[in-house]
Amino acid sequence: MEKLLTVEDAKTRLFAGLADITGWKLQKSRSQLNAQTNDLVFQLDVHFSKYNRSEESICADLDFCFWNRGYGKTGDVNSIVGNLSYRNGENSWFDISTEEKLGSVLRQLEPQLRDTAVNLFTRFETDYDAAMKKLVDEDLIKYRIWLRFIEDKLGREAVEQAARTLCEQAAEPMKRQLTEFAATGKIGGWLRMDRNAKYMAEHGLIRLP
Repeated sequence: MEKLLTVEDAKTRLFAGLADITGWKLQKSRSQLNAQTNDLVFQLDVHFSKYNRSEESICADLDFCFWNRGYGKTGDVNSIVGNLSYRNGENSWFDISTEEKLGSVLRQLEPQLRDTAVNLFTRFETDYDAAMKKLVDEDLIKYRIWLRFIEDKLGREAVEQAARTLCEQAAEPMKRQLTEFAATGKIGGWLRMDRNAKYMAEHGLIRLP
């Protein structure tokens, strides 16, 4: 029979497993692990369900972000420059109620974490400029990179190309809204919901076919 875990034991084991995979520093009081290089902080945030019950059901989900300390000191919406959420199929929650389930979750997450968060940190630690270029050329959509960060680091030409890519790949509702703004110059409520759309509007970066 599978051994059921307490909430505290499940948290401790999950954090230990994530630390082993990433090599990042654990901030248990904040339910996060992080690593720093240059002006960037790479961070894994773990969230636990409010319905968790010891030796019954324990679930957690996991988000990755990286943020620029020059934009803020807390990793809030004003400083996060890229992010990614990990999924369990169609579900965002991972079941860590037992030793076996927790082990299975860590085995599932390990290749994903190494391919994304750990790989990205290593790239920036090794060669910041090359990592920035690859981020824009290959991972713009994947990590939802903030256009301000691109313009600050790579300049106007790079952010114009990134904005063009975002416009081309935007969903049809967003394309219609961008077209409306381009025609009227009016920023509607929708624009405040997407910071890249807002940045494009405010900095003359909307480029529609």
